[in-house]
Amino acid sequence: MASVILLGQGPSMSGCPFDKETWAAVSVLSHKGWEDKPYSKLFCFDDPQNKQDEMIGLQRAQERHIPIVGMKINHYYPSVKDSFVTEDFPLVELQKKYNTFYFKNDASYMIAYAIHLGYKHLSLWGIDQSGIETYTMARPYVMFWLGVATGAGITWELCPTSQLLRKED
Repeated sequence: MASVILLGQGPSMSGCPFDKETWAAVSVLSHKGWEDKPYSKLFCFDDPQNKQDEMIGLQRAQERHIPIVGMKINHYYPSVKDSFVTEDFPLVELQKKYNTFYFKNDASYMIAYAIHLGYKHLSLWGIDQSGIETYTMARPYVMFWLGVATGAGITWELCPTSQLLRKED
């Protein structure tokens, strides 16, 4: 597997080329103008019953038959088992291999999954981890998994407007 785009919801998501396999958080489908983009996989690690944007995203993914990666997705959204292609995130396997449980947000899970599946290059769009506290708190997790990717010989690039490696104001 050569290359994959990992798409977050930060400001740098605009301009994403969708010119190769593209993964995103399921909640991206709840944003106007992003619901019909060509996603290859969507990720859901929270209880969508408590997050309206994720529930909307799951419904749209179901309509479009886009595979969902997550843990206990059938528990949170019972109709998933009958209408979704799902992939279980290999949490235990990754914990054993890397001796860590260092995950916070969908981006950290997406990076780890791409490493696990053997991708050789990652393109990050909208994974800025800046602005609101929820995003800045997750920055170390994203950087950790990018470090693991680098150590595994995987190359990665940030989109031109990414804030990920820029100093916070």
